[in-house]
Amino acid sequence: MVGTPLYMAPEQAAGRVVDARADIYALGATLHHLVSGRPPFDGASMDELLSRHRDEPRPRLDVGGGRRRTLSAVDAVVARMMAKRPEDRFADYDALIAELERVSPARTRPAGAVVRAIAAVIDFILVGIVASLIALVLGVDDNTPLVIALGALYVVVGLARFGTTVGRALLELEVVSVAGRRHPSWGRAVLRFAVEYGPMMATVIVQGIRDVVGGWPLGLVAGVMPILAVSWGLGEMLRAAWRSPDKRTLWDRAGGTMVRYRRGAPSGWGTAP
Repeated sequence: MVGTPLYMAPEQAAGRVVDARADIYALGATLHHLVSGRPPFDGASMDELLSRHRDEPRPRLDVGGGRRRTLSAVDAVVARMMAKRPEDRFADYDALIAELERVSPARTRPAGAVVRAIAAVIDFILVGIVASLIALVLGVDDNTPLVIALGALYVVVGLARFGTTVGRALLELEVVSVAGRRHPSWGRAVLRFAVEYGPMMATVIVQGIRDVVGGWPLGLVAGVMPILAVSWGLGEMLRAAWRSPDKRTLWDRAGGTMVRYRRGAPSGWGTAP
């Protein structure tokens, strides 16, 4: 057994075959020490110290004060670096570097709720105008199905192919995969769209059924659902802005994405929720 017990991975202390993931564990323990001012574990003897690395949960970093979000993000990275099982850590240094860049305020500035809502409104207006023009040319009275289809195509293609949409691009925003890809995959983009706009699509479906079937109970539900759908989107963006270090919404997490300012965007942006 060769190494420094204060930072030694459990499998290394047990004398098992190790790889780069043991180094990632040691680096995580070092990062914990640098941030907190003390190593993650200590002990009166080497055996006690190594057993604590093997069996005890790592103490969380102090996330109090004005840098709560930043330290919360760093704490999550350290937790994965120091996972007890090697397979639960970062697979290699490229994945670790990508994650560190994602949580670094100097490299990545997550977009808040206000700017994301403005971008969504711009995209909605754009899709509505294009759908109305197409419906006018085709002579279609109800362009709602066209808006849904065009909106889904617009968002999914925009995110998977370009990592942004017109509304986001105007506000210097981009959608990136947290797994290291520049843009989300096609499947992730579809899943992200379904979670984000599912309530709105359900609203349109219920309203269509109401128009065919009628009845006041269905009419009441169809009248309330648009309010709930809009409240869902805005409420979730506000929750993510205030509660999540990287401001990722539920649809971001479902799609494995985050919305951030493009590098080189004005430095004054991104400070508000």
